[in-house]
Amino acid sequence: MISAQENKTVPISFNQKYFWELDKKYPGKNINNIAGAYKIIGDLNSDKFVNAINKITERHEILRTSFYEKESGVYQNVVDIDHSLVEFEDLSTMGKEEIQKLIDTKKERICLKPFDLTTEITSRFLLIKTGEKEHIFLYAIHHIAFDGWSFGIFINELNSFYNSDGNTNEIPKPLIKYTDYSISQHKWFEEGILEKQLNYWKQNLSKYDFSGCKSPSSGLETATKRITIDSNETEKLMQICRKKDISLFMLLLTGFAEILKEVKNKSEITIGTYIAGREHSELENLIGCFINILPLRIENLDERETGANFEEIRNVCLDAYKNQSVPLNIVLKNLETYNVDVTQFPNTMFVLQNNKVGELKLGTAKLEAISLRHIDSPYALQCSVFHENSSLVAAFTYHKLQYHTYIIEEILDNYKQKLLFYTKIF
Repeated sequence: MISAQENKTVPISFNQKYFWELDKKYPGKNINNIAGAYKIIGDLNSDKFVNAINKITERHEILRTSFYEKESGVYQNVVDIDHSLVEFEDLSTMGKEEIQKLIDTKKERICLKPFDLTTEITSRFLLIKTGEKEHIFLYAIHHIAFDGWSFGIFINELNSFYNSDGNTNEIPKPLIKYTDYSISQHKWFEEGILEKQLNYWKQNLSKYDFSGCKSPSSGLETATKRITIDSNETEKLMQICRKKDISLFMLLLTGFAEILKEVKNKSEITIGTYIAGREHSELENLIGCFINILPLRIENLDERETGANFEEIRNVCLDAYKNQSVPLNIVLKNLETYNVDVTQFPNTMFVLQNNKVGELKLGTAKLEAISLRHIDSPYALQCSVFHENSSLVAAFTYHKLQYHTYIIEEILDNYKQKLLFYTKIF
């Protein structure tokens, strides 16, 4: 990695550029907010909690970065902070109804309000004392600075700093800064290091019909429906994976692709998926935006032979993994066939959330998640599968004005039946 020297103008990474363009495409929308709310019950040392988060933002400067735009591009501005980034409010003397009204208002301001990255930094934190042994923690971090892997780093460091009793020397510091990564990535493209991978995607998508990749005319508001595959059936699916030499992601994607092909009635479908993008060991403990979207173009699904589809999906995935380093927005802007809007392709996503995120442990205090209203999404349909105890949960998030609820429920039921069908024939 190349070091970004002090005071050097640092462009945003190509990974960040995707989320910057999403903000530009949908001003006033919170599609890039990664947000959460928790009730903390029990003994909480609020000073230690606030200090722990401040230490994290000190170590990971991307959490205190704003951005500015010039004719030559978009650039990062790391902000030196001389005060706590965690707001603290004591509402414990108020009545319950008044407290709840204020919390609802603050959830909107902290968690759900869209970021303006030209005037504010990429993170917001608020700790509210609501009782002698009760606090509310609200946060939002812009996707341009954060991804799923980053969340695991954040939780682990928060646990370590809060529970360390002042000894933080054993907590390893990140080896590089995010600005180092941005500078290095631009250098790789200038030197043509990723040219081979770029050519792969240009060939893969050269004949793709992008005419359907248009901005949604009916809004971005979403709803979510879920199904659960119980532990016994989940274990059977894992056995199929071992037997067929495929990953769980590939098996679940096969079922989703087969259902999607039936719904869309097309011979070719493209499904996007996230890839962590942390191929270099220096990035493993660094908070930042490294994810890339891989467009998995699936052409040869056999309606009669699911076993053959496992092989087809496996090959599609492996080819994509070999060429994962080129950000999707760079690929699309290098296509000659169609000037496609990078925020509209692909518009269907599939994600298996299998990165292990530790549990937040704040001494003896207990945590309860507080629900937030749905955050807007640029994707018309996204299937997210995650482990819950020994079972699998598939959550379908969809644009409410593009899909009727009964259609999503039918797709969900068909998807579950498809997976259960696999357990009976293999």
